[in-house]
Formats: sequence, C-alpha cells, structure tokens
Amino acid sequence: MRRVTSTITITHPEGVILGADKYITYPMDPSRQVFKYIVRDKIYETKKTNAGISFWGLGDYAETEGVNFLKEFDENTLTKDDFVDEIASKLKEKLETLEIRMRCGFHIAGYSESSKPKLRHVFHETWHGKGEFTNEDCNKELHDSLGNKISYRYAKDFPVLFNGDNFIANALFNFRNLDETRPYIRILPRKLSFEECLEVVALIISTSINRLDYYFDVSKYKKIEPDVGGGISILVISKGKPRWIQIKYESIHEILHKYRV
Repeated sequence: MRRVTSTITITHPEGVILGADKYITYPMDPSRQVFKYIVRDKIYETKKTNAGISFWGLGDYAETEGVNFLKEFDENTLTKDDFVDEIASKLKEKLETLEIRMRCGFHIAGYSESSKPKLRHVFHETWHGKGEFTNEDCNKELHDSLGNKISYRYAKDFPVLFNGDNFIANALFNFRNLDETRPYIRILPRKLSFEECLEVVALIISTSINRLDYYFDVSKYKKIEPDVGGGISILVISKGKPRWIQIKYESIHEILHKYRV
C-alpha cells in the first residue's frame, strides 16, 4: 500500500469541501508476489447524520479497509443525533481499542443546526503512545510536531486542515512572501467563492499526485515510486442542503463542470 496520502478539508460560509487522492492497495498471493492493485476511496459519507469523514495514513484498521471500517463504525456506533463532536469522540474511543502504531488520522466535518461548519481531527502521530489518539477541535486549536496543544486566541469560524503529503498545501497556505512590501499575501478560503475553493482543493490533490512523476532517487538510480495517486475524490455539502454530493473525476475542469451543473 502507498504510505503517504494527500487529504484536505476546507470549511467555507457556503459549504464544506473534503478532498483526497485515492489510495492504492496491492493484494498479495500466498507466495507474496504482487498480482494486482486496487484503487480505493478515502472519503466516507455518514448515513445517519449530516457529516462526512476523510482519512490519511495507511488506511487499514483491524485488517479492515478504511471506508469499510467507517461504514461499520457508522452502522454500529453512531446515532441520528450524533454530529461532528460526538462522531469524533466515538471514533477516538473506537480507534484506541485497536492499538494502532501507524501515523494516521481522520477529518470529521459538517454543518451544525446553527449553520456554522464544524471540523475535528482525530489522529495518531509519532509522539503518541501505541493506540493513543488526539481529538483536536480545529475551530479552536492545533497541535505542533511535539504534541503541544496551541489554543487560538479567537475561535476560527472557517478552519482549513490538510495532512499526509501536505507539501503543496503548505506551500500555498503557509507561504510567507519575502517581499517586505507585501508581507500579508495569503490564501483565505472564506474570502474566496465556493467554486474557487473547489479549484484550490482539486489543484492541491492533483498537483500532489502529479509532481512525484518527476522525482529521481539518486541513491537508487531510479525514479521514485509515487506516494499518492489513484485520482481525486471530493465530497461537498452546501449550507441548506441535507445531502452530500460526491464528485469523482480526474480533471479540475470536469469537477467544476459537474458541480456547476
């Protein structure tokens, strides 16, 4: 299985966008020889409540593929009264029974009754103990690379979260212009149109996939194998719409065309 994935969630006054590449698994035959590959989604639409879940990392939980794991979790654990906070709390409790050691995480996002978007991140990092997960409220806090919690002075109404292969997302969102006359230029999704946010998500995922086609490992004298790939998945929920719209196309133009239709 590919070990690096690209996952991003943008909250916006008009909706929530969960985007990810599709990860690739390589089933083995008894002699441990690869004989085929399977492209799988990394975004799940909850059936009992108005929320969606995407994930990054290896994607196998108790020998269950990620989306199937979330489907079973949804069917067996969630109720119609659960929303983002309750889903995240129950998901953390479930994951901590599995003694997971790998770096992985889940974006849980949706709209509350107040029409404000909510985003949480349930994740396991290198600074965690075996089976330990953090349930992060992305509207209020973040955790640094050492596991220290940093609380925002003011809560964010429209947070953005990206994980896995986040090189492109970091370059776009956290870039600091060295030109002292223009120090405050940055991407603010809440100031963009919803379609522009869709373009940003598609750009980040597609570029994360395609950029690796050009890298060469000089220590092994060969091109590197890609860490992300399999296409783009985007799950959208707009304010006032109780249903999720799943859009799965390879090109940015196809995504935007289908969304506009």
